[in-house]
Amino acid sequence: KHQHGHCRVPKDDEAFRKLSTWIHHIRSSYARLQRGEEGEIDLTEERIAELKSLGLRLSTVNSEARGKRRLKELIEFRRVHGHFHVPRNCTQFPRLSSWLAKLRIVYHKRQRGEDISILVDTQLSALEKIGYDFHHSHVQNSQKRNGNRIRKRGQQCGPDLDGVRWNQRVQELQKFKEKHGHFKVPANAEEYKYLYSWVRNNQHHYNMLEKGEKSSRLTSERISQLAAIGFDFNERCSKHSGSGPHLDNVRWNQMVQELQKFKEEHGHFKVPADVEAYKTLYSWVTNNQSHYNRLQKGEKSPRLTSERISKLTEIGFDFNQRGG
Repeated sequence: KHQHGHCRVPKDDEAFRKLSTWIHHIRSSYARLQRGEEGEIDLTEERIAELKSLGLRLSTVNSEARGKRRLKELIEFRRVHGHFHVPRNCTQFPRLSSWLAKLRIVYHKRQRGEDISILVDTQLSALEKIGYDFHHSHVQNSQKRNGNRIRKRGQQCGPDLDGVRWNQRVQELQKFKEKHGHFKVPANAEEYKYLYSWVRNNQHHYNMLEKGEKSSRLTSERISQLAAIGFDFNERCSKHSGSGPHLDNVRWNQMVQELQKFKEEHGHFKVPADVEAYKTLYSWVTNNQSHYNRLQKGEKSPRLTSERISKLTEIGFDFNQRGG
């Protein structure tokens, strides 16, 4: 950026090939994080903020900026017309009606406890902040075509049902704790698909409140309800279908063995970033190097313990060595 004045790294420039690959992995992990999944690179909120402060666009398509643009259009529409009922044939803002229609669909998915991305969840919260009523707007735009049938559908998604679904999720979370001894809901277990998304969304809204932002979903009563059963809003969910420290150690030891095999075959630890066969190993190596650097700076890293550092050092691994 100091050299070129921007962060648009060219893909076809050999001098920046490794940097371009790294940015690709960062964006891929960020996209998965937006879907409520775990990325191959550990993107903390601090790291995301640091990358954004550099001017790096994390979304491959700038959906975040597009959402902000549509929100401004909606605010302007209300200023002019005094309401939020955007017609489909609005010539001033031709894409606004379809954007709202998509968000209404996602809103009802969220009410049913289904998985939605953190980015879209943020957009829904932004609409609620300006007073947009997902139920009322939906009825007003559609009742000429659907009459009382839509009114009944709107009633089914009201606040009472939202409270019922909330309590159901709390009960599911308690059962999970009783069975597994913790609240680390796995990301890729089909039976916990909705529970995982619900937990991640609540953690996201809690972080919003910690930053002084508003959250219409996570009230003080709900925070108290979760705190009463011992839930930690800052605890990360599990990346694996099983969970707990034992599985994490098993997986970590497997990666050490893969790294040793790579050394035996190639004579070094410079794992290439652009070879598909070593994609996971490369991410694992760079993550460990990143956590090591954090420890060197005096920061904490629960993932890279002194025992793990010793184990990698014993096989000759250099934490400061760059990949191949």
